[in-house]
Amino acid sequence: SLDYRPIFTTPAWAPTTSIKPYEQLTKLYLDIETTGLDPLVDRVLMVGLMSETGVKTIITDPDERVILTKTIDYLKANKPDCLIGHNLINFDVPFLVTRSRIKKIQHSFTKAAKTTRITSSSVHGKPIEFTPVYWRGTDILDTYQQIAIWDKAAAKLSSYGLKNSVIALGLREDRRLELSVDRIRECWVSGDLGTIQEYLEFDLDDTKLLADFLLPVVYYQMNYVPNLNFQTLAIASPALKAQKIHEKLLPGLQPNPDGKSGFDGGTVELLLPGLHHNVAKIDVSSLYPSIMLRYGICSRKDPEHKFLGVLEYMRSERLRLKALGKTGDRSASFQEKSLKVLINGSFGYYGTGYYSFNDYEAAALVTAYGRKILSLMVSVVESCGGVPIEIDTDGVFFSHPDPETVSKAVADALPDGIEIELELKHFGLYVPKAKSYVLVSAEGKTSVKGLFRKRNRYPLQNHFPIEFIKLYFTQGLDAAEDYYKETRSMLSSGDIPIEDLTITRKIAVSEKNLVELGIGKPGDTVSYWYKRFDRYHSKTGKPLKPMPVRTNSGEYWVDYYVGELDE
Repeated sequence: SLDYRPIFTTPAWAPTTSIKPYEQLTKLYLDIETTGLDPLVDRVLMVGLMSETGVKTIITDPDERVILTKTIDYLKANKPDCLIGHNLINFDVPFLVTRSRIKKIQHSFTKAAKTTRITSSSVHGKPIEFTPVYWRGTDILDTYQQIAIWDKAAAKLSSYGLKNSVIALGLREDRRLELSVDRIRECWVSGDLGTIQEYLEFDLDDTKLLADFLLPVVYYQMNYVPNLNFQTLAIASPALKAQKIHEKLLPGLQPNPDGKSGFDGGTVELLLPGLHHNVAKIDVSSLYPSIMLRYGICSRKDPEHKFLGVLEYMRSERLRLKALGKTGDRSASFQEKSLKVLINGSFGYYGTGYYSFNDYEAAALVTAYGRKILSLMVSVVESCGGVPIEIDTDGVFFSHPDPETVSKAVADALPDGIEIELELKHFGLYVPKAKSYVLVSAEGKTSVKGLFRKRNRYPLQNHFPIEFIKLYFTQGLDAAEDYYKETRSMLSSGDIPIEDLTITRKIAVSEKNLVELGIGKPGDTVSYWYKRFDRYHSKTGKPLKPMPVRTNSGEYWVDYYVGELDE
């Protein structure tokens, strides 16, 4: 029963760790430009280094040995708390290390003996797997990894490239200079170092913008998660963070992990697909942690409910910091977000294998209460004359002209300790499948999730339907149809910029056809679009239906892209 109120004591808890503000960390941003992607055959052309205050140092020379030596000397002389870059761990640092080894130049980096998987990330449907790189006394932080972790939950980005991420997040308004590897080589050969440097400095600026958005939220988790440095914490799973907290709370205990056991998860259900007006969403604030605190649910291996004391502290501290953040206190805002991450990740620990304090029965009980709460919310929405549209783990989308009245009725029906907020109201919504939607405000602002942010689609596939739906809700069907006709006309005449039809991604080991086409080799990040390939019957010679083939040169196949647009 949702009204059940168990009797238990939650012990008081407060953190004992104190860390200096993120702003006081010394930081060095690194980016390099090279003649290509293979350090065994390509070379370093230019290295950019920038301090946290924005002071840039550009190192270049016709002699690569000079560049490498000056870079390593600079790093040693200006040893920061953090070395930060975008794809730094997979590209920049390994490239510098390999080139230094070839040139017989000593450096201070060490490479891990085995690879690490970031289970909280997803790139092309798989977790990031990489070989960590270390530098004694300095945390090496990669904004590419961090944006992939952030977006696995947010599902807002169509690309994790530096330039696209910064634009999509609104950290930079206008696109800036972009150079391909071929263009960089051309500039180097012609002596146009100024263009390469301009591009490099933009990369440094964008890396700092992205780091300032992502890293403080991670850093302040160190107040609560013991025995992990910044670099390790940055890629740690929510379960590992919870494990470290439990180990500190319950010293001396080493219980055996529960064996893996299946249980029913949260409710995700599309009740009514299509187009909807007057849409609102009611969210339960921290649903699963609230259930844990309301019903006293934690691991049975924690008989004194010590973790619930941590959870209670983090929840109350988050509310305090959230109020401070609304006054313009940026540090408080970052700390509040770091607590949100830890609070929301605390439940999943119990249902994760191989961790000593896990408890599948506790996890199953939490999700069971969650499903019951959401079912109650839906029934109250219906009793108020609202139309439920989608249930999404901890909230309900619905349509009703007076969402405040519905929200109050839902709040009154829920048990004590389970609090809701009216997250949005008076929106237009297009939802074709569960967890995929386009939301449009009365002012024309859009919020997009799922299908329309897939990273294996070309840009037009993502932004066309979003703009179409936006026009439909703000200006009407005729305006949306006119936009479709205009886009179709541009496609048919070959006037759509090729970058709007280009897919950029990494080649998987199994994709031999891309290698055979000369587009790249496994592991390369490549860009391609589609051209027409005419086929004929091997015996009769009669024409068969043409097929699209990937290419990175020449014109795009008009009919293929027009057909995709029509569909």
